[in-house]
Amino acid sequence: KRLFVSRSTSILPALLIVMLMLLLLLTAPGLAGIRVCPEDCDYSSLEQALNASSTDDTITVCSGVYNDTVVVSRRVNLHGMDTGQGKPVLAPEEGRLILAASGTALSGFSFPASQAGGSEPAENCSLEVILPASIFFNDFSGKGSVCPEDEASWNSSRMINYQFGSRVMRGYLGNYWADYNGSDEDGDGIGDEPVVLNDKNIDYHPLIYPVDN
Repeated sequence: KRLFVSRSTSILPALLIVMLMLLLLLTAPGLAGIRVCPEDCDYSSLEQALNASSTDDTITVCSGVYNDTVVVSRRVNLHGMDTGQGKPVLAPEEGRLILAASGTALSGFSFPASQAGGSEPAENCSLEVILPASIFFNDFSGKGSVCPEDEASWNSSRMINYQFGSRVMRGYLGNYWADYNGSDEDGDGIGDEPVVLNDKNIDYHPLIYPVDN
């Protein structure tokens, strides 16, 4: 009996330490998840969610049209989720979405042609990239909808399992560009020629069809 009590009392502090570590991990601000949707969410605009976020948070944006002009000044993971009404659309009525935090990730969104005035493509872009970011699995109206000022990655950092038609494949995935006219000789849904935005920004794995395909 004394042996049993001794073992129990020695194990108990270790269990308490493990439970405390798990609690701290679960409540760490950087691991929090933030959800944005037009209604029935804590946040209805991307700007509100960004103001409430911490570094390395994941902000999930649900289906809807978001017209905020937003500057992303904190490293976060912006993830668009189709909740039944299509990919979330980022369409600032004035200005653009600006990625100004190194290491920000952006995936799962649709960027229509900008409605802002101006005759130059740089004035009409919907997405401006000031610092390095990871941008993939988005639908763009064309190359003129983005303004990359610093080097960014336009492809997934890891190979992804995906289905195209009746085939299930694995590969690196980029973005869909509506003005892309390259070929797809092997029929894997990924263009054979890259999309070159400038010498530092190249989508090496552009999608032949929109992400939903």
